Amino acid sequence: MSCSRRRRRVCERWGVRGRASVRQHRRLVQGFTLSDNGTSCLDVDECVKSGVCVDGLCVNTGGSFHCQCETGFTTNPERTACLDVDECVSSGGSVCGSHRCENTIGSYRCLTSCEPGYQVYQGRCVATTRSIQPR
Repeated sequence: MSCSRRRRRVCERWGVRGRASVRQHRRLVQGFTLSDNGTSCLDVDECVKSGVCVDGLCVNTGGSFHCQCETGFTTNPERTACLDVDECVSSGGSVCGSHRCENTIGSYRCLTSCEPGYQVYQGRCVATTRSIQPR
């Protein structure tokens, strides 16, 4: 199939047929632009625009695009950027159990807070040597 036939099929799928129709509908068909000779419409590569899929990978599709975000990120409502997921909030606090959850960019970490005189050792609070008083 020739390149122009492929383009025409993409345009036809979006309701744009023939030279006159392409000119009439070019503003209505988002994601496509009229070819220089006015005989077909061409896909616009939104991924070359600045500010598209910030912190992610932009994938151009016929008439549109989508963002692929890394684990720990999700697309914003406009689908133009990847945003950090706050796992601490989205899990309802259950991701760290009884430990304190701290969101980080793209992830989270569980923190153990100890009372004075104790320190974290292998995920638990243990007495420091200074806190043990001789009798």
